Amino acid sequence: MRFARWVPILFLLLVSWWLSLWAARATSMTIDEGLHITSGYTMLRLGDYRLVEEHPPLVKMWAALPLLGVPDLPDPTSFAPWTEAAYPTTESLPLLRLTQQWFYPYRPIDCLVFPARAMIALLNLLLGAVIFRWGMDLWGWVGGFLALCLWTADPNILAHASVAGTDLGATTMITLALFALSRFLSRPAFPRLVLAGVTLGLAQGAKLSTLMLVPVILLVGGMVLSPRGWSRLLGLLLLAGLTLWALYRFQFGAVPALSFPMPAPAHWIPWMRLRQHMMDGHAAFLLGENRTHGWWYYFPVAFALKTPLPTLLLLLALMVTTLHGGIRGVLRYRKNLPARFPEVSWKLMLARWGLPVLFPLLYGVSSLFSPLNIGYRHLLPVLPFLFVLVGRALRTTHHASRFTLHVSRFTYSALLAWLALGTLRVAPHYLAYFNELAGGPDNGWRYLADSNTDWGQGYKDLARFQKERHLGPVRLSAFIFYDPAIYGVRYEPLTPMRGDTPAIFPSRLNPPPGDYVISATTLDGIPLVDPEMYDWFRKREPDARIAHVLFYYHIQPQDPPPTWVAQCTVPDVPLSPEAVAEGFGRDDLRRVYFDCTQGWLYPAGGDVPGWYVFYRDPVTETSFARSHLSPARLSYEQKRRGEMPPFRVYEWPPGARIPGPSVHLLLPEEMFPPVPLDGPLAFLGATASPQADALVVETWWQVTAGPITRPLSIMAHLLTDAGDVLGLADGLGVSPVMWQPGDIIVQRHRFPLPQASVGLYLRTGVYWLDTMDRWPLGRMPEMNIILISLPIDSK
Repeated sequence: MRFARWVPILFLLLVSWWLSLWAARATSMTIDEGLHITSGYTMLRLGDYRLVEEHPPLVKMWAALPLLGVPDLPDPTSFAPWTEAAYPTTESLPLLRLTQQWFYPYRPIDCLVFPARAMIALLNLLLGAVIFRWGMDLWGWVGGFLALCLWTADPNILAHASVAGTDLGATTMITLALFALSRFLSRPAFPRLVLAGVTLGLAQGAKLSTLMLVPVILLVGGMVLSPRGWSRLLGLLLLAGLTLWALYRFQFGAVPALSFPMPAPAHWIPWMRLRQHMMDGHAAFLLGENRTHGWWYYFPVAFALKTPLPTLLLLLALMVTTLHGGIRGVLRYRKNLPARFPEVSWKLMLARWGLPVLFPLLYGVSSLFSPLNIGYRHLLPVLPFLFVLVGRALRTTHHASRFTLHVSRFTYSALLAWLALGTLRVAPHYLAYFNELAGGPDNGWRYLADSNTDWGQGYKDLARFQKERHLGPVRLSAFIFYDPAIYGVRYEPLTPMRGDTPAIFPSRLNPPPGDYVISATTLDGIPLVDPEMYDWFRKREPDARIAHVLFYYHIQPQDPPPTWVAQCTVPDVPLSPEAVAEGFGRDDLRRVYFDCTQGWLYPAGGDVPGWYVFYRDPVTETSFARSHLSPARLSYEQKRRGEMPPFRVYEWPPGARIPGPSVHLLLPEEMFPPVPLDGPLAFLGATASPQADALVVETWWQVTAGPITRPLSIMAHLLTDAGDVLGLADGLGVSPVMWQPGDIIVQRHRFPLPQASVGLYLRTGVYWLDTMDRWPLGRMPEMNIILISLPIDSK
């Protein structure tokens, strides 16, 4: 290949490397990095694998390699957690404690983190080179170049190429192993056999998920190689096993929970950890729901929302062109198809294309059954193969007309430009990338959490934000193992930080004034004892988004302050007095109760702010309740049952305009509301609304004195214009013992509609239940009823 053709390849490799290092320098440490670096350093320096934890050693030791040159790093064996893990352990706590005591206190921490990240960026360069070479082998230089472009600008690849994690390293090793195997199967030779065996062993030492390579290799290799060649396949697997054993320094010893020694005993620890992890489950969030054992559709949704749309469109073009070309070829050569494609051609095609097709297919299907829905990063191993395969879509255009060729090139160029701009727009915070289907990186938290959004990478930005805004300490909730003060963040911790904060966020229904920063991960309920704990913040638009995933809220004092909490008693009272005091952070609130299916209460006439609380149940979600809640705002929602039942909280704003009665036509005509009664109520009016099979009438009353301990009832009789009684609906939805002067009471009455068309009237009033005496009207003492003409025709 001419040198001029290498120039754009080298340029793309350098661009990807620079973008990775930029993010590695600009972002703060993610959750797992300290654990991986500590584990890798102890294994690399001491040759001791007791802290291998859940991932094999290769990538972690590679990342920790530069730390061997740091002269002032203390000896990790001098710390107590090292002794706690005196034997190979399946527990994670010793590694976490050693990381907190040995790694995190080092200053400046970037002197340890950045070199480890740079090592992963080097692995990413190897990945890019393999992708280009494989694409070029299959589709020519143009196909390889397109695959390399997709790799260079992919935000998910860049995100994990700039952190000291195992995901990108495992992706590189998987791609390299299958590429080496593909070349061996295309032309079996001893050097290629050795390369394929060694790379397969290295892949097994990178991550446990690479075990999925073995069935793919056996299937494709068994079909391509002749029976005599199967011995070579066996030799390849043995060489891979020796390579993996070499990573553990050919150790031979006892395995935890087993009674006999085995080679590489520490390699069984990650498998035991993974088995326990799968049994325990992992807190995950998807589309507004929290679970610990996942969803079968988690990874398909994650793939659709975090894969760039240009890449998805290119994949669609690949499928369309491949299907079209396949059907066209079959129809054209259907009579002599076996002669056109003899056995040797099928084997060659399988050797070249079987691996990049079969592995992502098998890996994608297996992800549907995974109970550990941690993040899109577990899909990284399929991306290189998709990039390589997409090169075929561009290759097919070479056989098209000149016009079609120009259109195709323009289309592909536009898609690549779209991809590059979308990635640069989110740089250097590639971890937070979401495509346009999800609404971009600022809205991805509504769909996914954890390593898909906030993995701890935004605390340098938070420190800079505090400095620019001249903010004091913020109340911070995040899921990280280190102290963000190492980056200059000033904060007061909220759960789940530091492990010593209250498990339940105090005053979560009414957070006190101040500056808050809530991580997208904890906003989605991970890893909280109550996933809805920060729902008050979820219902509000933040004042600022920091690094797309840290949400800043400036909460000002409420003026005037709320004074009441009104709870619906159907089917039960959601919050006890203790829960009200704890949730709203106040014990001086007026607590009132009412039946929201039969009546309504506006404390203080709706002029004073407060809260309505409802049992989260369809019974309370009626049109009657919704109409009276129209000025209120849903401020908190607990969807699952915990110590308290599912409930909703609505915030009633100060000076809200209540719906009010709509019927004021009283008889005799000289009467007009409000009509005072000889009792602690004044009549304000009525509202009538016909429904499918009934007429619903609301009568509105204002309390003039209270509380009232004497039992009473509001009567309502539906009459025809001839005076016939069509229905009775006496009742009281708000207990008089709850009344205070100024409250507005709404009583709901339901009547059957008559079949004939008649004029309708409502006769209403109030009477004492103990004596059945009706209350006289204050203006007309001789009258004790109110007659209302309803401007509604019956059926």
